[in-house]
Amino acid sequence: MNFSDFKQWLGAEPYAREPEVLKARNSDPAFEEAAREAEAFEHKLESAMRIEAPEGLLADILALTETEVSTKPTVKARGPWVMALAATVFMAVGAASVLLWHQQHFSSVEDYVHQHMSHDGGRVLASAGDITGVTMAQVNQVLDPFSATVDADLLARIQFIKTCPTPDGDGAHFVISTPDGPVTVIFMPETATKGVAQFDVDGQRAHVIPLKKGSIAIIGSNDQQVEAVTPLLEAGIQPQRADT
Repeated sequence: MNFSDFKQWLGAEPYAREPEVLKARNSDPAFEEAAREAEAFEHKLESAMRIEAPEGLLADILALTETEVSTKPTVKARGPWVMALAATVFMAVGAASVLLWHQQHFSSVEDYVHQHMSHDGGRVLASAGDITGVTMAQVNQVLDPFSATVDADLLARIQFIKTCPTPDGDGAHFVISTPDGPVTVIFMPETATKGVAQFDVDGQRAHVIPLKKGSIAIIGSNDQQVEAVTPLLEAGIQPQRADT
């Protein structure tokens, strides 16, 4: 990925954690600096969007717009504050589109898995092999907020991990290796399920399995591949020890 493509990706998704983005980010200090600047700017936008608008502001803006249209003012008459307002609205709309996926509501876990895989499942799965040497520190950076970790057996299989939205708050998106190819795993720490659910998704098979806390969705090429890694995941995703 060249620098221009990298900047375009950051413009669409400043918090991107896809394998190809992480690989590019780690390849050059200029890429790392651009990523940090994009994340800092996005954080400022998110903070600004959390501020409640004063009562009557929308009506005032609409009234101003009607007046401006009717009187056909020159660019100079609009003044710098109007241009600044327009720029702010434009940036807010952009930030809202980036955050839309993270704010969706899902009718069921199955609906969530379908939408998640449609959003980035195939792209992440296809490129996860480019990332090597996922460390325990990288895994714990994602799992610490959920008071979870993984054992050594599961760590050895992890090709990729990132934070992702789930039906009930954030969770983790894994890609793990198996003898029959990579498998997608979505850890939903606050989503409780009853029993095992199985369904098709994007030409693959998905199993949703309850854990002691939360649940996981395992998406593989067939039922046998998913069933083969289920014990590894049930045993491997663990609560953190009190001294960690």
